Amino acid sequence: AWTAIAYANRVFQFPAGILITAMLVPLFPMFSKFVGDKDFTSLKKYFHDGLNSLFFLAFFLTTFILIFNQDIVTVLFQRGNFDVNATIMVSEALFFITLSLIPYMARDTITRIFYSFDDSKTPFIVAMCSVAIKIIMNAIFVRIYGIGGIMLSTTAVTIFNATLLGTLILRKKVFLDYKGFISPLIKMTITAILTAGICLGLNHFMIHYHPDTTWLFAFVKLAILFIIGSFAYFIIAVLLKLSIAKLVVQKLLAKIRH
Repeated sequence: AWTAIAYANRVFQFPAGILITAMLVPLFPMFSKFVGDKDFTSLKKYFHDGLNSLFFLAFFLTTFILIFNQDIVTVLFQRGNFDVNATIMVSEALFFITLSLIPYMARDTITRIFYSFDDSKTPFIVAMCSVAIKIIMNAIFVRIYGIGGIMLSTTAVTIFNATLLGTLILRKKVFLDYKGFISPLIKMTITAILTAGICLGLNHFMIHYHPDTTWLFAFVKLAILFIIGSFAYFIIAVLLKLSIAKLVVQKLLAKIRH
């Protein structure tokens, strides 16, 4: 069971690492500069734009992994002694930890605001409290959800950590208006649901007309679904007038060019 959790965490850390490296790491020097200049207006703007960008990408990745977690694990690991039962165990753990991707982005962004104020003590204390809470939640959730309970408790603790840091403690340093996230998050949720419907429909069509269970077909199917799903997600977001979609595209194109 613990090995399954380790494998699931590796898969989870791949999209999380990409998002943090591409989007979040460059924000920290900007946060530090704005705090040093006491330019809290710019700090709030970059915080909102940066976190909305992370949310926008995280919503699609979360949706895709939740739907196709078993296919992903099959393609990545299922061969040799890694059999169907192992795939099911890892897929279950992956499903529950993927739920933490969005709050994970929020927590890490908020934590960097604290670092900008030269305060690493507060995030550390909250993290230690989170460890204690996770021990309790593990005992509760494992009895209900088995192996997935450990990962579900991780998700719950991540939400607790982000909420405590962002809404209660950070107010003493700077007030970040979270109302600006409501409309984009609603639109992202609608976009993700519609994209999920398109991906599921296309997946059903591909399986129905080509019921192949080989590794190669699973890999090709996932690649096609990811590409089409990405385009559908961005197109729907633009149709819903989600302004952050254009900003994310511009940032990604800039990264590719450099």
